[in-house]
Amino acid sequence: MRRFSRQRYAQGTFIPLPIKIAFLSIVLVGAITFFLLFPPLLAEDLKVRIWIGLLLSVLAGLVGSAMLLIIYQARKEALLSRNLMAKIASQRQDLQTLFAISKTITTTMQLKPLLKQIIEILMSIVDAQSGMLWLIDQSKLRKCWEEWNCTKSACPAYGNADRRCWSFSNTQCTGRQSNTADVSVKFADCMECPVLSQVTLAVAASVGSVPGMKEPAAMTLGDSLCKHVLLQDPRMLVFHTYPADRASSQACFRQAEWASHDLLGNYKKPKMEQAQSCFDEVVTAPMTRIGAALTTKNQVHGLLCLGLDRIHYVTNDEAMLLTNAAALAAAAIENADLYYQMEKRNQQITTLLKESHHRIKNNLQAIAGLTTMQLQQTSDPATANLILDNLTRIRSISLVHQLLSQEDVRFVNLVPLMRKVMEMVLQVSNSSRKNFLYEIHGEDVKVSSRKATSLALVINELTTNSIKHGFASAESGTIMIRLLPEADSRIVLEFTDNGRGLPEGFCIERYKSLGLQLVSNLVQDDLNGCFSLASADGNGTAAKIEFVI
Repeated sequence: MRRFSRQRYAQGTFIPLPIKIAFLSIVLVGAITFFLLFPPLLAEDLKVRIWIGLLLSVLAGLVGSAMLLIIYQARKEALLSRNLMAKIASQRQDLQTLFAISKTITTTMQLKPLLKQIIEILMSIVDAQSGMLWLIDQSKLRKCWEEWNCTKSACPAYGNADRRCWSFSNTQCTGRQSNTADVSVKFADCMECPVLSQVTLAVAASVGSVPGMKEPAAMTLGDSLCKHVLLQDPRMLVFHTYPADRASSQACFRQAEWASHDLLGNYKKPKMEQAQSCFDEVVTAPMTRIGAALTTKNQVHGLLCLGLDRIHYVTNDEAMLLTNAAALAAAAIENADLYYQMEKRNQQITTLLKESHHRIKNNLQAIAGLTTMQLQQTSDPATANLILDNLTRIRSISLVHQLLSQEDVRFVNLVPLMRKVMEMVLQVSNSSRKNFLYEIHGEDVKVSSRKATSLALVINELTTNSIKHGFASAESGTIMIRLLPEADSRIVLEFTDNGRGLPEGFCIERYKSLGLQLVSNLVQDDLNGCFSLASADGNGTAAKIEFVI
């Protein structure tokens, strides 16, 4: 049972006034009725009849008013429960709206589609028919040190590529030093500065339209509307515009407080203040415009305007939801802007890296050309073989840089690289024009540029060894490479040929070949892998390399 305080009981709020009136009415009517209808034979004395009538009428009044009070409280509880359910449903809808914006932030990083999604979500809060979003035009930002002819090189904003000086802390603006980057703290002072007040806002996205409602394509933060919105707490204004009629001219009112409903459903109309029309427009029907600033802690991003083709008094709950949603939208825009800057910077770095790889490839090709000239001037077979070996190594490294300059600057597809290396080695080392073939099987994988260089040299050395030793006395031969992916990003590379195989008692640790030593070192040091060499089943040699991508 619900408990009531003595103070509330003493003030008479326990029993509503209509119940009290009903009680007195029942008592009065009952007293007269019982007095007139009470049989005189049962009570000849007039006083007794009066007292009995009064007692019966009071009893009837108590019973009747008690029943009315029960009905009143039941209806009140039902109304309260219904309003609470509506409140819970509204808050659930608010949470879904905030969740939709949060989801948009994490799933959409491209600015243009992000802005339209934000507008559509915010429009749904007040069932708006139009939405327009202005963002700061970065290309028209002014340099504060040039605006003020400032020579304070110690100021963080001085000479900085980011011209949004209001987002810096410890600035030295016109004699005032601000040690915070929080815009909400210093925004009133910054609005007095022409650098911020003349910042241009341009339309970045719009959805829908309201007949007769006009918004400019560009405005500045110093304009009356923007300035008043940004200086509000929360940063939102609501204007209601009424068309002119015979009795009065067109009028605009600013909503000075939020509309509200209590738990019993009682509506409180908001206070209105006379204002000027938001923009230079002539409306033909009543309409409402809601302006909200998109700001984060240390940055101003823009302004959002929602248009409604009717008068709608914004409630406290709607204002809180719009404010929180606008804050999330501002954070999303900031993230998208950072993502765009990162992508732009990444594109610049990628272009520079590709140019670097292209130049390295050209330099290596120049060295290879000089080596070829030196090879042509050498008549000693041993010296020619040494130069030829180094020539293929240089060209193998050059192929890696060629692929890096044409494709991804960080990773190289292994199968195309191996194919190019083998074709180059077979072309350069096969001076006798023998019939050598190669096959590559397995799923292609991507490796880093460093590992690609090491693998190119490994394939170069193994192919050269097959031609020099495995196929020395043969007129034809086949080299087969298999790529076998395993668990934990491990790759097994099997290199086999059908040549004469390894000599009996071969031990790689005792073999002094520079090529095999180079392969072993590259696999162990650069690839962090394992290298083994053995005779293949039947004829030929089998090399096995295990490494992690």
